[in-house]
Amino acid sequence: MIKQLIRFFKVKALKSLLFLLSLSTRRMQMSFGYVLGHIWYYIIPIRKKVTYNNIRLAFPDWNEKKVRQCHKETLIHLCQIFAEYGNFKKLKNKKFFNKYVEFRGKEHLEKAFSLNKGVLVLGMHNGNGELSIASLCQAGFKMVLLGRKIKDPDIDKGLAEIRSCTGLELLPAYGPIKPLLKAIRDNKGVIFVPDQFVSSKKGSKSYFFGRPTYTGSGLATLYFRFKCPIVFTFAYREGLKWIIEARPVQVSHEDNVETLTQKFSNLMESVIKEDPKLWLWVHKRWKKVDKFTGKN
Repeated sequence: MIKQLIRFFKVKALKSLLFLLSLSTRRMQMSFGYVLGHIWYYIIPIRKKVTYNNIRLAFPDWNEKKVRQCHKETLIHLCQIFAEYGNFKKLKNKKFFNKYVEFRGKEHLEKAFSLNKGVLVLGMHNGNGELSIASLCQAGFKMVLLGRKIKDPDIDKGLAEIRSCTGLELLPAYGPIKPLLKAIRDNKGVIFVPDQFVSSKKGSKSYFFGRPTYTGSGLATLYFRFKCPIVFTFAYREGLKWIIEARPVQVSHEDNVETLTQKFSNLMESVIKEDPKLWLWVHKRWKKVDKFTGKN
């Protein structure tokens, strides 16, 4: 009974907060995230050690001051993303959408869809990735997201509601293959987000920031089965505007599942290096890092 009450009030509190944030201006949302990010950095211990260690591993040449600065800016950025979650339904408003969302490289997506073969989309947790996917749907592209379930069922349900508000279809990352094949036959964009660690059974060996890890190989596997065009999309913020950029991905005749998956990792790494604070450093990207190197 007590657990049910806690869940009830937790959900109500989060929904109420997001509703209040949706009524505020973009500048107020950013200010709220800025303050909340500082509270997280100085007071709340959750995921702080993981974030710091990941940044230190990725940038071993950085001095302590630069690592800590990126650490703080990362937490602030994540809190600003949270503050922006109240804007998802606003994307349906054409005036709001045109004012705060800008596409760069949209022609690459249009060209890929014009082939009528389905489109494989390489996404990543950079900038406000959730909002960028929703914006793609609002711009008229039919998209399907392959996503993992979040451990907290209430947050998972709430996130699913937010994700689908602009027409995004959701499929489990490791679910039945038939819905995925249907999406490709229907010329939809299938979004993979392979910048998180997976087990060796679900991914292939790769290197990320020069360190060994495993990366999901579903996107590369599907490419070699259907030869759909691949488009890389990612998001970042310029002032109060969200920028969604799309770039075509070229596959060579020498590529296989492992080399293509590594190519995806290299593309994501190059974007992260442009503005490191925008990536999801709170995730344990290199756990079990030495499993295929033979080290203990």
